[in-house]
Amino acid sequence: MRCPSCGGDIRIQDKVCPYCGMPNQEFLKHQEAMQHYEKEFEKTKTDVYQETEKTKRFSGRVLVIAGLVVANVLALLLVFNSYNIVDMFRTSAINAKLSTYQSGMDKLLEDGDYVGVYEYYYANDLYSADGLRNYSSVMDVAGDYVAVLRGINKMIIAEADQKEKDEYDDPAEYVANNLESYFSVSSASYFVDEARMKEGHEEYVADMQEQIRQMTKTYCHITDEDWESFKFMSKAGIQKILEERAA
Repeated sequence: MRCPSCGGDIRIQDKVCPYCGMPNQEFLKHQEAMQHYEKEFEKTKTDVYQETEKTKRFSGRVLVIAGLVVANVLALLLVFNSYNIVDMFRTSAINAKLSTYQSGMDKLLEDGDYVGVYEYYYANDLYSADGLRNYSSVMDVAGDYVAVLRGINKMIIAEADQKEKDEYDDPAEYVANNLESYFSVSSASYFVDEARMKEGHEEYVADMQEQIRQMTKTYCHITDEDWESFKFMSKAGIQKILEERAA
């Protein structure tokens, strides 16, 4: 480039013209530009460092949160699957002794020990065994048999000793709830399905049904007409009659 004063050759980095001593305006502009660039560079570098630190801290928090989320998801999956794992081992253990359980239940049914067979069935978690699915209907009735028997026992105690009454839920409501369940299950179309009722179980079912009817008539003071009407009543309707007969 040339000096605007004398026309001599000068370089942009020359502060003054080496020939005439005139200050080099382009150098001043270049110096100002470089100083501005250096300031901007330092500012940008500082901003980058600050943002990087923020990003690191944020990334660290994100990674921690993500780790916790993953851990919680894995824990939930473990909880959800733990039941299936436990159930798998339980079912496998039952299947290994299936014939023993069947013999035990058959003996209790033959003896008419319906409370015993119900407790045996649930104490050993036999409801989870596919190989015992044909015991489902007889056990449904056994469950209602036990529940009604317990409810009637509560009613007898409440009648005999008024002081004991407060220790129980409303016994009439308890019996009514289980009678409604009994009639609902017994009249269901699936109840007599051969997949749910083993051949020969009909007689045990009929025996339990008759015992439920006789217990309710004897201890709840209901009539044959009341019993027949229960088949079409709600729990509230059954409870009302039980309370009227007990009065």
